[in-house]
Amino acid sequence: MMQQNGFEQILKSIFPEITLSKCAQFNAIELKPESIYAGLEKLHQQSDLKFDMLVCLTAVDRVTHIEVLYHLRSTFNGYDLIVKTALVEQPYELQSVVPLWRSAELFEMEIYDMFGISFSGHPDLRRLFMPDDWEGFPLRKSYKTTDVADNYLDSHKLLLNQQE
Repeated sequence: MMQQNGFEQILKSIFPEITLSKCAQFNAIELKPESIYAGLEKLHQQSDLKFDMLVCLTAVDRVTHIEVLYHLRSTFNGYDLIVKTALVEQPYELQSVVPLWRSAELFEMEIYDMFGISFSGHPDLRRLFMPDDWEGFPLRKSYKTTDVADNYLDSHKLLLNQQE
């Protein structure tokens, strides 16, 4: 397993401009949206790091921006790293990382469904949990919860009417 100091040196050699921080107990770096794919590709392919597993991909609405977090793991050296990016302007879009990690396919669909972030190059980007005709993105802070209740009630009224 690589020493922490060596890990930081390798990260600094790939990304001289980054600052290594902590996110919970994990090391974290932040990259700009326009360079996120290239940065993730380097982390995936760099032989001294080889982040071969995307453990989780999620998003958080921070009101002023939507933060996307890529939770990476190297099964070769046992290191974890969170790579963050902040999307400020709509339309929210990032390049799909499915070519790097197949596990990203469902994560990206979920983020698209709940936050409305598009992933260019995704093999089958569509809603995962919400009906295809659902309006809005339920995990955005701007989403009105009354809309959820109204849509839920409307869908159940349809079901009840069909059962009669």
